[in-house]
Amino acid sequence: MGANEARGRTAATRVRQVATVDLYRRNPFRATGLTAAATRREVRERRLRVLGVLEVVGTPPGGVAADVTVDEVRGAFDALGNLEHCFVDELFWRWGLPADCGCPSQ
Repeated sequence: MGANEARGRTAATRVRQVATVDLYRRNPFRATGLTAAATRREVRERRLRVLGVLEVVGTPPGGVAADVTVDEVRGAFDALGNLEHCFVDELFWRWGLPADCGCPSQ
């Protein structure tokens, strides 16, 4: 099996895992407060900041879903570190607001 075929199988498995009634509620981007366009660097920096606040203060900082636990946030960041998982989760998350594209409103 080639690398691309293995990645495809991993992505297909991830789609089956996330295709539940909680598809959006459990999305790692929601749990971390990141956009689907976040870079790896932004993910790393956000991880340090969010987990630090959660461990010290005990409540999620702004932009992080209020109904997630520390373990769920940690798991969400782990999922974003896996390229195949991240790819699938990106498909089911927001990519910014239409106004962000610079396109005419119509």
